[in-house]
Amino acid sequence: NEAEFDAYDAVLDSVSKEIVQLRLVLDAAESRQQERVWQKFQLDGELDDGRLVDGVAGERHVYRKRGIKQPDIGAPQRLPKRVRFVFDLSGSMYRFNGEDGRLDRSLEAVTMFMEALQGFEHKILYSIVAILGTGARLVLSFSSIVHSLNLKLLVRIQCSIELVQYGKPPRNKKERFKVLQTMFAHAQYAVHHSTAQHSAAQQ
Repeated sequence: NEAEFDAYDAVLDSVSKEIVQLRLVLDAAESRQQERVWQKFQLDGELDDGRLVDGVAGERHVYRKRGIKQPDIGAPQRLPKRVRFVFDLSGSMYRFNGEDGRLDRSLEAVTMFMEALQGFEHKILYSIVAILGTGARLVLSFSSIVHSLNLKLLVRIQCSIELVQYGKPPRNKKERFKVLQTMFAHAQYAVHHSTAQHSAAQQ
């Protein structure tokens, strides 16, 4: 809706300069990898000095022009780079956002990456992963000694979700804003969940 588009545009405006700068860097990197050569035997373009005699004899393909060199047959295929962005969405990101804006900066960074990488899918495949904090579970040890002592090991596990999959970037503003919504919602839930657990432990 209109309010969501306005909210996304507000984040987008805050990193608009950085998006332009990043796209310039990507454009320059791509240009360096494209070798420009003279393409001869053309019907138009710049007259090829080496084919003047052929032109006098009536040959029409006596021009040349600059173009991108096509890869040689049998040359190894250049695969796109795979980049993964990992963001912390634990409860502290939401809890302390009012003090240092850490969650806001994460949302701005995600917006910058998604916007700047549009049109470079042939060069860069990216995914965005969110770390939601740590959970805890009890795991019985397989050791007979631990079993005999009736001990249990507390294992900390890292919970994460994939917000954007490789090769499936968000296609429009609506999908990109959905990524930001999901990030904010998970950080908000994490802080409320940890607060509830703390209250239950105290009781």
